Amino acid sequence: DYQITASVDPLLRVIDASIADGAVGVDTDTVITLTFNQELDADTTYIELEETQGSTGVSGDVVVSGATATFTPLHDLIEYETGYRVYVHTDTVAASGVGLGELWEASFQTIFINSDMWYAMYDNVSNSRVLSVDTSASNLLRVEEITDSVQTDQHWQFQHDDDMFVLGNKATGASSHYLEAGDVGGYSLMTPTSEEGGVFSGQVWRIEVVGDTDTSAQFGPTMRLTPFHGNGGYDLAQRSDGDGSVGLRFAGDTAHRHWRLRRLGPIGPPEGCGWLSASGFYGCGGDGVDPSGTNQWECPQNLNGGDPCSTTNLSGFGCCDMDGNNWYCTNAGTALKTTCE
Repeated sequence: DYQITASVDPLLRVIDASIADGAVGVDTDTVITLTFNQELDADTTYIELEETQGSTGVSGDVVVSGATATFTPLHDLIEYETGYRVYVHTDTVAASGVGLGELWEASFQTIFINSDMWYAMYDNVSNSRVLSVDTSASNLLRVEEITDSVQTDQHWQFQHDDDMFVLGNKATGASSHYLEAGDVGGYSLMTPTSEEGGVFSGQVWRIEVVGDTDTSAQFGPTMRLTPFHGNGGYDLAQRSDGDGSVGLRFAGDTAHRHWRLRRLGPIGPPEGCGWLSASGFYGCGGDGVDPSGTNQWECPQNLNGGDPCSTTNLSGFGCCDMDGNNWYCTNAGTALKTTCE
């Protein structure tokens, strides 16, 4: 007689992961989910995430459910193809008391530029001058000093076009106008898209990284922008006349042709709060932004419940804060917050 005995893996192992080792183009708001071959002990499950360069740790929450564990970073990861490593400590123990056989780890890279974010484009010669659009002068590009904060005409969106980019600006409508190179020696400016929303060749840009990322200052890598339409050897730069205007300059002239990005914030509101089309205002359960562009979704900074609307610029159309909460002006003329689930 023969007795058949089921084989049981004596060690705890990771059998599936939401991010593959060597993955590239990972979103900055990613949540890492790991599946094990046995149910876990929540008190002895140790998952960590760190940057591969410099080993800077990333704070996050670990949630265990049965044989699955999720790691949610407390803040968005850094874009610009930043490398990260996630690993499970050998001290991790299953509910049965069985330990992890060996250290498990996986490495990945984030996306280069997040199309869902606004960025400021800093002239690499200075940390106080940024690329802007002069809407009073035919939407010409200029480099100007930042005042108290980054202004609307200094907010840029990078939209992917295969391995190229088109650049929208908040002041001219991120998808209705794009940055156009212009002629060599001339001016660069924001020009409309085609009637079908298409992109002209002069509005498509290559981006080449020419320096390292300075994450301590929240800046991206030094880079240069070259038009796709055939002006080879010329990059987007300040013109040589010194008035802050921007055009194409020969790549051999390195002054003011290198740029650095700094993330400003999301283009749309966080999940949970958004525009309620049927009601015509921002509220919990809404989606996206006011399609007319009249009412901005971002709440004024440092809002407190009961603040007078007259001093906070909060309107009856409401707004969404960075945590996905809805704020609006009551009939009494004061600010009120609603927590969106």
